[in-house]
Amino acid sequence: MEETDMFIVLSVMSVFFCYGLVYLSVTALMSYVRPKLGSGGNGVAVAANSIAYKTTIVRPDGRCLFRALVHGACSSSGWVIPDDCREGELADDLRARVLDELARRRDEFSQWDLGDFDEYVKRMQNPTEWGGEPELLMASHVLQTPICVFIVESNSGDLINISNYGQEYAEDNKPIKVLFRDYGHYDVLEILSDINCQKFGNHEFTKEIGYALAS
Repeated sequence: MEETDMFIVLSVMSVFFCYGLVYLSVTALMSYVRPKLGSGGNGVAVAANSIAYKTTIVRPDGRCLFRALVHGACSSSGWVIPDDCREGELADDLRARVLDELARRRDEFSQWDLGDFDEYVKRMQNPTEWGGEPELLMASHVLQTPICVFIVESNSGDLINISNYGQEYAEDNKPIKVLFRDYGHYDVLEILSDINCQKFGNHEFTKEIGYALAS
């Protein structure tokens, strides 16, 4: 083979090699940016209804709802996200404040199927007891901000807003969003088309978080 022909062959091989590297790089990037729908890990995803969102997994230790709310509150307020240990402490503090609010508003739950109210509150004082709808509602009052719960619908893959709490606070504060998994777990949710969060109002709990993180 003449030298000119060899040069042409090597040039063509180099071009294909470069295209191969570009393809592999793009494929790897897309697998990161668009993980499988319903993925249980951290990262960015696009739901079947074309909503781009980001999830942050919190520790599944019974505090997941309160951890997710603390994370969302800090993120919305522009504060540093606490580490796992501090997040757990703040989650327990939020739980205590939520239960105080629940006890104060007990008359509002007369039609709820909570069983014996005092026993319910006592059980919820266990830091590993799962939080649910009563706690979401009371947390919206404690934090004075709306809380929106979403799911990824298992059949369609759509990201769906299934419930909202504290809408009376929507004028001043953007909502904290959480993703509810079908196995009873809550994670932090961020809708990527709506990431400009405003400051919370001057509520005692949020001020204490800010003080704790700043100190």
